[in-house]
Amino acid sequence: MPEQEVLKADEKSLFEFLKEYDVCPSLINKGVAFQLYLHTKNAHESAYEHAGLQILAGMAKSSGTTLRRQATTGSLQDWNQPKYVGKYFTFFKFLDLMVKCAKVTFSGFSSGSESQIYSNFKENKLMEGEMLCLLLERLELSRGFN
Repeated sequence: MPEQEVLKADEKSLFEFLKEYDVCPSLINKGVAFQLYLHTKNAHESAYEHAGLQILAGMAKSSGTTLRRQATTGSLQDWNQPKYVGKYFTFFKFLDLMVKCAKVTFSGFSSGSESQIYSNFKENKLMEGEMLCLLLERLELSRGFN
């Protein structure tokens, strides 16, 4: 079943990303990261997909391009070809997962090896956008960004 193979490859790539960018296990442990992944993967729709598609549609109108989904056909060996990228674990689901990681980390409930550093954020009550910005800054300073 190609869907299962693609999802397994997505999971592997995601956890490589989280490790390379010092999210897992530094900010959240692998068990929490896996639970966030399952919750995001099994969600019917990403929380940010509707707004994101509206933004992309607006960009397409201004640039004169059209947005349409490509039909995907191919063999199992071609699962890593561009036509399969983002078919099941989409960009918006990835964004949703990053926001969830930020919320766990900067709400004071972090379970990673550096969790004590961020425990004082529990009282600050940051907004989701601020938490995401803090996580993105942290990703930029990680060894994965270089």
